[in-house]
Amino acid sequence: MRRLALILSTAAAVIATPAIARDGQTYFGIEGGVVLPNDIQFDVTGGAGGQTVLDNDNGWEAGVVIGHDFGFIRLEAEGAYKDFNVQSVTSNTTPIPLATAAGGTGSFGDISGGIDVISGMVNALIDIGGNNGIGFSAGGGVGYAIFDANLSADPAGPGIVDDKDKGFAYQGIAQLRMPLTDSVDVGLKYKYFVIPNLDLASTQNLGYSDDFESHSVLATLSFNFGGSRAAPPPPP
Repeated sequence: MRRLALILSTAAAVIATPAIARDGQTYFGIEGGVVLPNDIQFDVTGGAGGQTVLDNDNGWEAGVVIGHDFGFIRLEAEGAYKDFNVQSVTSNTTPIPLATAAGGTGSFGDISGGIDVISGMVNALIDIGGNNGIGFSAGGGVGYAIFDANLSADPAGPGIVDDKDKGFAYQGIAQLRMPLTDSVDVGLKYKYFVIPNLDLASTQNLGYSDDFESHSVLATLSFNFGGSRAAPPPPP
């Protein structure tokens, strides 16, 4: 009878014990959500100079991460893809390419084409909590990104820009997460992403230069390798 009581109490302790800490575990994650790109104010080199402003629409982002939880610090590699459209293009000095040879200045909507950004980043995050309840991580990353724009204001005419640039990128990250099981976490992540000194060429060989900045809000799902329940307390 005493043995049966001991077995039952041990089983109850195992069921009631929350997931162990993620410390020391490697994890793999997927994430997706909305990207909110800042408007781009290209400084124009050549022609009449001035600025060409892209009024960007919101888009989507998807990515994967693989990392390791060292306890207070998490290190991870991240790959991400962003895709969004442009609502309007405005230029008050340098003409926008149109079907007519002279083009035109002003603001133009119904922009066809779009912009996509591919990035590979290495992130370092300060990690607080998250073992038995809601946790928080914050930090940043550096890496490499490719910005690809293909935009036209007139389907019958030449494009505004059909070019890409690639180079250094950096980001800031804040994330909330919560364990669902011993091995699975869900979360909500915010990212502020920057490609500095972006340089593109218009279809008329004008230079477009500015920084690219975006904000992303992502749902995350991660799988921890080696997750298991903590050992039950020893019997009295």
